[in-house]
Amino acid sequence: MDIFRIVIVFVIVLAMAYFFTKWLASAKTGGKSKNNIRVIESCGVGAQSYVQIMRVGKKYVLLGVSKSGVSLLAELDPRDIEAAEPRNSAFPFEKILSTYLPRLKSGSKGDGRD
Repeated sequence: MDIFRIVIVFVIVLAMAYFFTKWLASAKTGGKSKNNIRVIESCGVGAQSYVQIMRVGKKYVLLGVSKSGVSLLAELDPRDIEAAEPRNSAFPFEKILSTYLPRLKSGSKGDGRD
C-alpha cells in the first residue's frame, strides 16, 4: 500500500511541475504568442559572442550579441535568407538506432569482428 501512495504522490508532483512550468512560460511572455519576433539562426563567433539572424515582423536583421550588448549589424533582404530545413534534434538518434537495432537483435557486436 505504501508503494501505491508513493506512486500517486509522484504522479501528482509531476503533474504540478508540468502545469507550473507551462504557467511560468506563459507569464514570462505575457500570455502572448511569439509570432512577431523569432531567432532564425545563431552562430557563435567567440567565447561569449554570437551573430544572429532575427525576423522582426516581416523584416530580417543581423545582430551581434555579446556580453557588452546587442548591436544591429545589417538589415537583410528576405530573399537572401535560405529557408532552414526543420530539424527534430541536433543528434539523429533515430538514424543511429535504426542502424544498430538489427545488430543488437541478431547478437552481432557491430564492430566488424563477428
